[in-house]
Amino acid sequence: MEIGYFTTNYLDRKSIESTSDLISDLNILLMKNPDGKFSQNISMNAFEDKIINFATTSSSGEQNENFLNEVIRYID
Repeated sequence: MEIGYFTTNYLDRKSIESTSDLISDLNILLMKNPDGKFSQNISMNAFEDKIINFATTSSSGEQNENFLNEVIRYID
């Protein structure tokens, strides 16, 4: 997932949120686990301060996809 940005009056690009802040927020969300939606482990790695790679494993590809979609909906 790539973090979005906005352009300032000086035509500089500023990230909407830092990758480290978003990863920290997601880790807190996963620990709290509202509604029991997040039952799998997930690893998150940041690249170039604008891209986050998510990885999870389970016995079902569909379960992985559903879990990652829940995470993405939260971020959105």
